[in-house]
Amino acid sequence: MIRPVFLLLFVLSLMGCAGHAPVVKTPPAPEPEVLASLTVAPESGSFEAKVLEKDPAGCTWVESEGAVVTSPREAPYQAEAAAIQEALSIAFSKFLGVKVTSRFMSFQEETMRGQDHLVSSITQAIRPGREILSQVMEKGYRSVPGCQGCRYYVRYRSCIVPEPDTADRDFNVELKVSREILYEGDEAFLEITPSKDCYVYLYDTYDIGRGKKQTDLLLPSEYAPEVRLKGGQAWVFPDDEAKKRGLQALTAQLPPDKPAVSVEEIRVIASKTPLPVKMYDPKVPNPKQADESGRAAVLRRLNSSGVAWAEDSAAISIFQKK
Repeated sequence: MIRPVFLLLFVLSLMGCAGHAPVVKTPPAPEPEVLASLTVAPESGSFEAKVLEKDPAGCTWVESEGAVVTSPREAPYQAEAAAIQEALSIAFSKFLGVKVTSRFMSFQEETMRGQDHLVSSITQAIRPGREILSQVMEKGYRSVPGCQGCRYYVRYRSCIVPEPDTADRDFNVELKVSREILYEGDEAFLEITPSKDCYVYLYDTYDIGRGKKQTDLLLPSEYAPEVRLKGGQAWVFPDDEAKKRGLQALTAQLPPDKPAVSVEEIRVIASKTPLPVKMYDPKVPNPKQADESGRAAVLRRLNSSGVAWAEDSAAISIFQKK
């Protein structure tokens, strides 16, 4: 199906343009105002991570576990995301000796609910290392004495790469969205602020069903062929140049089957030098992994390139208009 060049599946669509990517119908989600409280399960303190084999891409696989206390109020996807964060924290602690913290992962927010298989990973660059690949090996509700199904558990594998000692730890980028919770028809904009001069690449990751995700390149595009920013400069998109090229606004729009909620992850990658298309384009598969494309392929190439880069991401939920 033909789509506009800049289109987020959930959908941030171009004013005056039409078109949608295929989506999978999902069960109704709780109203945005209904928030759940999730805490780390006491037994997580006894979980141990295991360092496994090294991946050909240069990262090392680490297996860990995570569990959170649940209640009937939260959605399963929210519980899964919280348990993954705890498992990843344990993995990083084991492999790098650091505790994971992330501005992005707030499980009091409705942004963590919605489509199955769209549990957001921790995407803020985690110093002194990054998660390049991940696999959920086991997941589901568990019971403890006196409490039926009140734990959500995951067994998780993360492929982690330490940052080199020569890395510029002052180089980072921040991505903000004007609103994280939107209703169909609402307008939104993105704000990107790097700490140093850089080139910017923007991606959209969304669920395509059956446990699979797809990543589309949003920038560069015909509306912004090259995005070069100054350190400390906050750049808002769409900007005046994009509007001159025909992109007037970003408008929240649900897919045709009108699910109760649709969720997307937007990711920015900043590089000190311009990247070749074969490196930043998620549609280009890795030579040794012909069936791989999307986020993992881009991160693998960046990891092996020696290029100085930083990343950040944001999640947005779109609900049916009341």
